[in-house]
Amino acid sequence: DSGGMVDVTIEIVPHHGPQVPDPDPSDGITGLESVGNMTFRWTGHQVTRDVAAFYDLMQSDGIDDFFQALSSFGVGAQNFVGADSAGNIGYYPHALVPLRAAAAMTAELGPYSPLPGTGEYEWLTDAQGNPRFLPDDRIPQTRNPERGWLVTANNDQIGSINDNDPLDDGIYLGWD
Repeated sequence: DSGGMVDVTIEIVPHHGPQVPDPDPSDGITGLESVGNMTFRWTGHQVTRDVAAFYDLMQSDGIDDFFQALSSFGVGAQNFVGADSAGNIGYYPHALVPLRAAAAMTAELGPYSPLPGTGEYEWLTDAQGNPRFLPDDRIPQTRNPERGWLVTANNDQIGSINDNDPLDDGIYLGWD
């Protein structure tokens, strides 16, 4: 007796991520396969240099090193705030932000909702088929702001939802 446990195989679709199976195929209720075998692609499935970022942060010797170290951080954007002994301060929520096809940037099927895996909603890739990410200089950041202080609390860094449309600012960072 397996105690009610069901063995589940999770298949990986190379450019879409792990496929989510029906949570209980023996219950007679159709699960996720009714919506086309949902998969989840996430930057956490990519090879990243997050450990190097923290190692380099521990070795940093000023705000410039702080920014350079965080350029290696890839998964799970965090609100990194740094300061150095010279009085410099900085904010850099670095992470890999995938660039999406134009079809995925519409209100009808935005990047915040499940999208069909039919090809027109994919992450953009380079000539070698590697995912393309938002360039570092487009990630919201600040160094020594004129006001002399920083505040961060998972806020809308670029004001993209001030008009209730997170898709019209050229950078998509989130919807809430």
